[in-house]
Amino acid sequence: MSSYEKKEGSISRKNYLIIGGSSVMGQSIIEAIQAYHSKQGTPFHICATTSQTKDIENIDQTMTSVDLTKKDVCQSIERSLGTETNIDFMFYTPARGSVGFPVEEAKDHEIQESVDFSLTPLLQLESRLQPKHSIGISGFVWLESLLKIYGAMLYPKILLELFAQRHPKRFQVLRIGFFTSQSSRAIVLMTRKTIAKGLFPNAYSSWIEACKTQNKKIQDFVLELHYSCEQKEFSKHFHTSHRETTIEDMKNGVQKFLHVNDNGSTKPIVNILGSGYWEEDQTYPDWSPEISAKAEAIYETLQKQINN
Repeated sequence: MSSYEKKEGSISRKNYLIIGGSSVMGQSIIEAIQAYHSKQGTPFHICATTSQTKDIENIDQTMTSVDLTKKDVCQSIERSLGTETNIDFMFYTPARGSVGFPVEEAKDHEIQESVDFSLTPLLQLESRLQPKHSIGISGFVWLESLLKIYGAMLYPKILLELFAQRHPKRFQVLRIGFFTSQSSRAIVLMTRKTIAKGLFPNAYSSWIEACKTQNKKIQDFVLELHYSCEQKEFSKHFHTSHRETTIEDMKNGVQKFLHVNDNGSTKPIVNILGSGYWEEDQTYPDWSPEISAKAEAIYETLQKQINN
């Protein structure tokens, strides 16, 4: 009997694979899964990877010292799963890339490096393991506040949405609102350094002037601008007044996502922003011709990796 067919009582066990389980996002997903099944009283099994050497606590299996830059990492993960290869939900959380500058300024090699780490392993694992649901993590990166700070790391987000939109039965996206974390602080600080060096003045002139007029530090201005952009763009989706997305919001959103899937299916794009949760089929607004051309060229190359 396969792991998916294993039953505890009369209810099939749900099997989860979390790539990047020790990250803030990975931990939030794990805790959301545990809370959801605790409420439902249903069996589940969680396997997660980490680049660290220590096991992740309170899960069934940890694959330690996983290096996503290695060419054979997907084969290694598949071998480590053993008989637990029938996956219901695979969440992919890792992201890496050159940040702290406008996306238009990203060099081709920086874009490729970010895609190789932040997206390619997800596509390869999906092709090998064929989970029922393959979920990547994104954000509302078309907002002005993120377009000017996400740099090369924006491209994997665009491509992830393209795969979800064009292959909705295979891929889904969780868009998460911008929240305070070590990673988000690092992106903002890298942007501050870029501005301090006088790089890309045309992109940042309005920000610099606003900081002078309002007597604000650039990092404070960027965060306030972003939350203002979120509120303006998405206020109709809030249950309450807009606020920064929190870890609890993420956990609640993932539980809602699991609940909706248990009672049918979700649309390919799922949005979690503050207390808001909504689903949609469409991807971002139109990108500039240059960004679109680069994204489509990379997409065509990656597409070959998911064809069975």
